[in-house]
Amino acid sequence: MMQHSFKKILLIIFLISGIFSFSQNVKIKGKAHSSHAGKAISLLAYSDLITYTRVREAIDTVSADGTFELELQIKHTQPVQLQIDNLLGKLYIQPDYVYAVTFPQKDTTLNVRSETESFVEIGVISGDTTELNTSIIDFNKVFNTVFFKCRKSILK
Repeated sequence: MMQHSFKKILLIIFLISGIFSFSQNVKIKGKAHSSHAGKAISLLAYSDLITYTRVREAIDTVSADGTFELELQIKHTQPVQLQIDNLLGKLYIQPDYVYAVTFPQKDTTLNVRSETESFVEIGVISGDTTELNTSIIDFNKVFNTVFFKCRKSILK
């Protein structure tokens, strides 16, 4: 009888640990510009990459010193967006990773209506040169430099 109960407990523990092993914890710790203090910051994930339908996965309030923290459970690498008011920044996240990011202030030189979404560059603080976002930023810099030099012949 006791052995049967032990097997049930062991099975329950195995099933629960299996459920948690499929999703990994992702944390995004950040610092937003002081102009965002007291505002909500949302983590938006795509529920559909064809229609780009977004779903709010996490939300936090930017503290007086600009800090915020968002958490999410994911199974695979995916693009997400961070949003404050109408400002959106793109980030790629991987399972079981802690990100340190900066969220810039609104560019007041742009004449954009308050209800129109505007994209901003999120700063990713990482000492790891192989981190996905760092690699994407490096690639874009090289690509833009080459494209700018060859743009006339490319655009013909």
